[in-house]
Amino acid sequence: MIVKDVKHLEKAYEVELGDEKRFKIQLENIPSSFHILIPYLEYYCIADQNKREDFYDALPEQASKDLNEVIETIEPQLTYWLGSEDAQKNMGIEYY
Repeated sequence: MIVKDVKHLEKAYEVELGDEKRFKIQLENIPSSFHILIPYLEYYCIADQNKREDFYDALPEQASKDLNEVIETIEPQLTYWLGSEDAQKNMGIEYY
């Protein structure tokens, strides 16, 4: 499932973001061809590991399937870019 924003994910999976601290994504660090992942990053990237795991556990199985589907559409390019020296030296939290 390709979505445009986090609200779509909240509605689809019936799991709200809540007020957990999330990593701040810097769009300029991510090539536009990968912006399809931004809603997923904003939805999943809870800063606290334990709270992130609790959040994942509350998601339906379909959430993982949908995320994998989106990643598969860009995986070769994403793998190449993530392995590039430019990505490794110019990104912050987005790289991880």
